[in-house]
Amino acid sequence: MPNGKVIGKLKMEIREDDNQSPYFIFLATADDKKKLTTDNFKLIGNEVYAIPYYEKRDGFICVLTEMGNYWISVKELNNMYFSARPWINFLLEENEKVLGYYAKVPGLRIRKEPNTSSDIIEAIRGDLFEIKLSNQIKGQWCKVKVTKYREHPCETDLDDKDNIERIIQGWIKIIDDDGDSNLWYYAKGC
Repeated sequence: MPNGKVIGKLKMEIREDDNQSPYFIFLATADDKKKLTTDNFKLIGNEVYAIPYYEKRDGFICVLTEMGNYWISVKELNNMYFSARPWINFLLEENEKVLGYYAKVPGLRIRKEPNTSSDIIEAIRGDLFEIKLSNQIKGQWCKVKVTKYREHPCETDLDDKDNIERIIQGWIKIIDDDGDSNLWYYAKGC
């Protein structure tokens, strides 16, 4: 729990011998250091990972690792050049930098209004449905513009005019009930 007993400190160490990732993160305890794998992390950029958190309270975030749930001080994270930001803020900040967002499996429904009882405009899934976010947010929902392509823009010789099948606008629940993103994107671009 926040402000509970300190069991260790999150540390980052530069790797000298591995070209896959320039660093690894570990939990240093009084008697051991346990390496945290990136299994529960999210690749959000070229060699940049996020540590998802599920609750924020009193200046601490709760993270789930392969070793269990832990509370980490946001102040300590900031001192290590990490930042604790909600997914919705991250997605909005990256919106213009990424090729597009895509619905995670099994897909999403575009709705007329930002709620699950609203009429469904269309169900989308796969990377031929490119999602662009607007700044219109209502809770876990965002107003979006979805472009349906005939062929993926990274793998086609068609120009935009011939490749765009249709454009759909509506609302998508971009954050799930557990606080995780319902969207994914190509972290390394095309």
